[in-house]
Amino acid sequence: MPRFFFDVTDRELIVDNSGDELPDANAARIKAISKLSDINKDVVGDTGNRELVVVIRGDKGQAIYRASLSFKAGWVSEPT
Repeated sequence: MPRFFFDVTDRELIVDNSGDELPDANAARIKAISKLSDINKDVVGDTGNRELVVVIRGDKGQAIYRASLSFKAGWVSEPT
């Protein structure tokens, strides 16, 4: 099976040096989207703007897929 690497940016880049063996690129795409969902659960209480990004690299180091999720939060008016 091919190996895919999932580099995550959540305010800073976290490079995946070990990767995961998966059946194909579509399985890697599904895993990347799932990672975004999992990370998003950790930032729900955060305020301000945040962008989460997962880039999939193939076994030769080339980027093959990018998924991102933007989180924006702020008061519309001052709470009472």
